[in-house]
Amino acid sequence: METPRERSTRDEQCAFLLALTGKQIQKADPGSRDAVAKRRLFKVLANCIWDWASMPRLGNPSPFDVRSLEGLMWIPHRFGALGVVSPALEYDVDREHGLWVQPENLFACGIFATYGVKVLDPPDHPRFGFPKDIPYAIREASGLESREWYYWERLAELYAPLSDEALDGLASCRTATAAFHSLWIQLIVWCEDVSLVAEVIESARGELTQKQLELIEKRIGYAAAAASNFSIKASYWRKRRDIAREAARVFEGTEFEGHLPSAIEIPDCPFASHLDALLNLEAVVHSVSVLFEGPCNSIDLGPRKGKISFEDGEKALLMLSDGPPGPIDSVQELGRLWFGRRALAISEFAIWLVASLSGRAGREVGIEIKTRRAHYRDFERLYNPLHKLRAPSPPGASGAR
Repeated sequence: METPRERSTRDEQCAFLLALTGKQIQKADPGSRDAVAKRRLFKVLANCIWDWASMPRLGNPSPFDVRSLEGLMWIPHRFGALGVVSPALEYDVDREHGLWVQPENLFACGIFATYGVKVLDPPDHPRFGFPKDIPYAIREASGLESREWYYWERLAELYAPLSDEALDGLASCRTATAAFHSLWIQLIVWCEDVSLVAEVIESARGELTQKQLELIEKRIGYAAAAASNFSIKASYWRKRRDIAREAARVFEGTEFEGHLPSAIEIPDCPFASHLDALLNLEAVVHSVSVLFEGPCNSIDLGPRKGKISFEDGEKALLMLSDGPPGPIDSVQELGRLWFGRRALAISEFAIWLVASLSGRAGREVGIEIKTRRAHYRDFERLYNPLHKLRAPSPPGASGAR
């Protein structure tokens, strides 16, 4: 059990490393207008966190003497893997799924506010203005060894200029275990958002209110994005060597050359061997997405109205024909659903699609599709690969936990 002082020290170190990361991204991007996009901050952090957790295993002994850093988390996400902060102390802000705090809220909290990070631009697409320099006295007061903050700052500096695809591909799919989690979360997001749409339609039992329509519209878009992201992450895995080569070039001539970016597979991890089975669901994910979104479009719901044809639906139905029989098992029945403009019938079919995808994930991959909150709770407690990857902090790392 950590003492309040230990929790405060943990937050001090997280705040310091977060500020270092933002400073390096801002410095690397001349077009940033002295501000860092939230997505880029998340992606650079994710890659730094993964490499940091790997560093104690890079040789025997490892040339990189660093401690385990609690509070900085790698998480799979609907936007691809992110690096986030789970503060040790409780602040008067919401935690996403009970775990991490969004940076725009975090920078107003306790020690995280002391670096003067400015939150800029609209709330839905914030950018952050970081300090241009962090004096040595502040670095020394962080409680980290000088070599540790040097290594972290170098990692952030090297990752900062990479392309968005390289950052996302490495963050999400640098190992089979990472790829597995990045794909699994897309299934969870799709099932949860489609279930919510069906629930709202069912509860309305008639005319939908404007608020309900806006919620449905948003969630149909989220579900479509999850299906698309499943394919994007699958493509990252297929071209992972090209992505790794792009990243490796920036490490040439540094002390990290030949060591990073790390692709060490997680020891004793049950997921890596099931990745191919999960990848095999790609066509199924696309098909259930088409069969949900197409009929929704026919009643003017969803952001891609007119983009999905009935012929697309016919192909999708054929793709699912090798699974358990469903309520729609012929082109004629699909036509009645697609053009019948009956919201309740669409919601009932959506519930079956969720059950069908969840069932296949269970039978063919051996995974359970829960709510996001329940999944993240299990992820942090049972599945987080970096908990398994981290070695005990080396004796030379003072303050190591």
